[in-house]
Amino acid sequence: MYKDLEGSTAVITGASCIGRAIALRFGQEKMNVVINYVSNEDEVNAMYGRLNPSVEKLSACMATSPRKRMSRGL
Repeated sequence: MYKDLEGSTAVITGASCIGRAIALRFGQEKMNVVINYVSNEDEVNAMYGRLNPSVEKLSACMATSPRKRMSRGL
């Protein structure tokens, strides 16, 4: 463990593959984790279950694609 990472905050962009592995590792280091995802809410919920015991602050936010906004005329 890296004690200097404990309590730091990491923003993870993506909840699958590499992003998931990074989030889980940072959770082991007792870092605060923010997960930014586009569409796979089920994957994020599963990560919540795995991270929750080891992370003091955990949050997730769904990203909005600029393409989707443009296609809706926003």
